[in-house]
Amino acid sequence: MTATLTDAPAQLSPPVDTVKLAGAKPGIYPYDVVVGKYAGRMAVYVPATFMPRLQLIPGALYSKADQVWTLPKAWPAVLALKTMSVETGLKLLPHPALKAWVNEQAGHWERMRELAARVDPTAVKAEDDVFYPHQEDDGEWLSYGGGIVPTRGRLLLNETGTGKTAAVLNGILKLDLVPDPSTDPDPEGTGHEPPHRPILVIAPKKTLKTAWADDLATFIPWARVEIIRGTSTQRRAAIERLATGEADIGIIGWEALRSHTRYAAAPGHALKKCEAHGGPPQSDEEHVTEAKCQRHERELNAIDFSLIVADELHRVLNNLSQTTQALWGLIRSAPDALRWGLTGTPISSDSEASWTVLHTADADAWPVKTTYVDYYLERGYSMAGFPQVFGFKPTRREEFQQVFSAMSRRRLKAEVLDLPPLLTGGEFIRECEMGREQAAAYSQMRDEMVLMVQEGKIVAANSMVATGRLSMLASATGYPDDPEAFNPGPDADDVPVKMLLRMPSCKIDSLVDDIRAGEFEGEQVAMSFVSRRFLRLVEQALVDTLGLDPTEIVSVAGDRTDQQCDLAITDFQQGKKRWMLYTYAAGGTGVTLTAASSLLRLERSWSPILWKQGLDRVHRIGSEKHKAVKVYDYVTTGTVEERQIDRFGENAMKLEELVQDQKKLQALFATGAPAKAKKKAAAKVTPAEPAEDPA
Repeated sequence: MTATLTDAPAQLSPPVDTVKLAGAKPGIYPYDVVVGKYAGRMAVYVPATFMPRLQLIPGALYSKADQVWTLPKAWPAVLALKTMSVETGLKLLPHPALKAWVNEQAGHWERMRELAARVDPTAVKAEDDVFYPHQEDDGEWLSYGGGIVPTRGRLLLNETGTGKTAAVLNGILKLDLVPDPSTDPDPEGTGHEPPHRPILVIAPKKTLKTAWADDLATFIPWARVEIIRGTSTQRRAAIERLATGEADIGIIGWEALRSHTRYAAAPGHALKKCEAHGGPPQSDEEHVTEAKCQRHERELNAIDFSLIVADELHRVLNNLSQTTQALWGLIRSAPDALRWGLTGTPISSDSEASWTVLHTADADAWPVKTTYVDYYLERGYSMAGFPQVFGFKPTRREEFQQVFSAMSRRRLKAEVLDLPPLLTGGEFIRECEMGREQAAAYSQMRDEMVLMVQEGKIVAANSMVATGRLSMLASATGYPDDPEAFNPGPDADDVPVKMLLRMPSCKIDSLVDDIRAGEFEGEQVAMSFVSRRFLRLVEQALVDTLGLDPTEIVSVAGDRTDQQCDLAITDFQQGKKRWMLYTYAAGGTGVTLTAASSLLRLERSWSPILWKQGLDRVHRIGSEKHKAVKVYDYVTTGTVEERQIDRFGENAMKLEELVQDQKKLQALFATGAPAKAKKKAAAKVTPAEPAEDPA
């Protein structure tokens, strides 16, 4: 009689099962392993001919000693086995115990997809409502299954400006993770209060108070909040209060996180280890001290968190960065914690980067980057012959979306908010013609990667540096930093001198003409920059050339303290200041500038994330008071800036494969959609600018 998987007991040992199934009819035999070193994984038996196909599934491991293949016991692996069954023609024959689990999980994933897609574009926030309708839906999705089933990792990817912070706080309330002390903490009279399991929020430094502590005071006023900042001693004291139950929620900056948790290395990447963790001995020159050891447990690793929130999750797109590995180390030290990642821009210019976000949410389901890329993404070579990832494979896109569309939720501003129209492109593009000196400097750097000026020589060490300098030269002419210290020698060609900016500038001339013509009369205006030096040139021109009152101008840049930036934002939002100048680095995240009815983009970042974040500072919840928000782009013709805009459009299409924004917008215009929803969405869509097409 031919053996089948159902002949075996429910709790199986891989070596025995491999022998038992050797005589079974050809098929894919997955079964649950609940004992031994493979416990918690799925063992899979397939005929030897099909083992190379099984090996392609992310997370597949083979033990030569035990002669068994195992996969993560996770939904992506289940779907991958189903796809393998279709592609190979082998029948999928799971053990009854595993099949029952799969059926149960299928229901949960389907419900998660329904909640993730839920949106009512006609719903509005009533005067006595605490949250917007879409934030209520966000909270329902985050809290489904107690936040645990079917996955602890969830990605809230709502477009920037929709209020993700408030949505997270709604989820915390629905799960009752911070019980209200005014209610009875011991309703059953057991005499025992629930164990203290605090929450940790990791966010950009500038948002610790303005976006998190302030919103917590509004929505969860009874929560005891500890902002973890200051010196290392002050941070450790704050973490101690969180650990001992004196605080319910800790908020820490991304930069500070690295000092207070152990690291978890990316696959194939080594950590710095002290001698106690197998590193070089003290006598060795490469000896690592305990303080610098990345394997040592730190203060945060000793805390049993109930929830870890990673705000602006796109900061960990680089899987080899210390920030990313610090976050992974923290998550692995609290395996029972819920993991919520927030970002409005989940990838940058590379589809591969999506793996890091998924691995952060569920490391078991998405364990290794290389197998993820090989299985889901289309690889090839660029025109220059370099390896390149082009996007998701057509044959894998639907399989991937079955998981991603449930574990992530993304709503667009056009769907859920009644914001004013965003006017861009066309008449709002200012084409600037370079003057003779500026054009000569630009051409020389473009053609020779060397710029000869009166003060000395500016060298671009490589094409990336040249691109950055061309972007700067498109805004103003340049000169070497500290020319008096520049002393050319025999190796001067190899010295990449730092470049500063100065007048003349065709962009500043165009801006001055617009202001003199009364283009922004009676408005509050925001201006965005990449370079702080160019920001200061514009600021100087506003005062010296136009004679504007300097007390009417404020800025958010790297040469201002956090307190100065907070005051500048407050004054601008309250209408006390008219002109706001900010850099993408300092003001691109965690900043609300909805007092501005016009945004002037004097420079644009090469990062599509920063590009989008900079725009969303002015077009978000709070900008409803304007009839429209106008975006003026100052672009120097015949320069790399024109290619910059085209490239962002290409990157946006890679993002579209992941988040499916076009489908969401198409649904708003679908036949039979509520008339109010169509009218509301139509007011938001402005196709004039390639950078905003997908959102």
